[in-house]
Amino acid sequence: MQVHEHEIFNPLRYWSEQPHLQLAIDARDAELDREDSLSDRYAFQLGREMGILRLTPPHDQEGKPEWPHLEMESGYLHGLKQPPRRSDLYLRKLLNLKINAFARKIPVSSALSVDYLRSITVTVCPVSGDNLTQGELAESDWSIDRLDNTLGYVPGNLCMVSTRVNKLKGNLDLESLHDQVKANFYSLGLDGLVLDLPCGLKGLEGMRLAALMAGPQGNARSETIRYAPLAMAPGAWATVEAFVAAIHVDCAKSRAENRTYQIRKEFFKRLGSHVWRTSNRLVETVRTELNCHTHPADIWLDGDMLEPLMELIDQFNADPPNILGSTLESAKQNWLMETKSLVSYTKQGSIAV
Repeated sequence: MQVHEHEIFNPLRYWSEQPHLQLAIDARDAELDREDSLSDRYAFQLGREMGILRLTPPHDQEGKPEWPHLEMESGYLHGLKQPPRRSDLYLRKLLNLKINAFARKIPVSSALSVDYLRSITVTVCPVSGDNLTQGELAESDWSIDRLDNTLGYVPGNLCMVSTRVNKLKGNLDLESLHDQVKANFYSLGLDGLVLDLPCGLKGLEGMRLAALMAGPQGNARSETIRYAPLAMAPGAWATVEAFVAAIHVDCAKSRAENRTYQIRKEFFKRLGSHVWRTSNRLVETVRTELNCHTHPADIWLDGDMLEPLMELIDQFNADPPNILGSTLESAKQNWLMETKSLVSYTKQGSIAV
């Protein structure tokens, strides 16, 4: 899939040194748009846009047109009478996504746009690590996945993954996926990372997908879910783990006392010299890993890296800043990932990704 560099959110997998601390997903957003995005008028407009762009209509297995609504077909025929207009792959993707969502009665937020799809574009699947393709009718083709299936197509709830990962995820929620990952760990140890889960994903893929799902699913329930920072969903509220990890990654990328350094100092130096030394050592070890071209999310697959991170988070949670007190109190009540188990297994050796 060819995209311009300025259109790529991250050229490898989702990660951000500036994670969102405030809720970015409005769980009511797509629901409020439900009437519009599932109306007859909306169906006509979608069909008309398809016609103007001269795009192939949806079809059945025999190749015959199969419109999810008669008004969509009427709009398409109307659009064919209009002067044609050119489209790009993002506009085609958006229209196909909206038509599929209409057929499945899934609401689409009015904030979902071509520019938004560009902003979440990656060239590598954040779950499998495979290079993404486009239009090859292959399992590696790019697709847009809803991380929380109870929400519609809402910015902050979407990410780009391979068609294979999207199909295997299906209707899995975070708890079910986590249970599968945990069972693999307990029964197989490190081997569980490379062997298949019941859903068909490999153990490591399941962990990465769960990390993506944690922010949006917690948001949908108005709570913070904790999970190892193996990925960050673009535009979603970050987990506490992802937030603290991102601070240290950003500080590792620069030796300047920038804004992120000041945040790290404010959050951890006040907790005492021991905590501050731990934070400084973590920055140095992260810097070493980054210099070896390790992806920021993969750093935390090493138990020797994850252990000090979790120590800092435990100290952070025990005495959070007042501005984050209520948020972190919610997080402490919603443990999902048995982090000590993850540390125990990963300390047996670094995991090849």
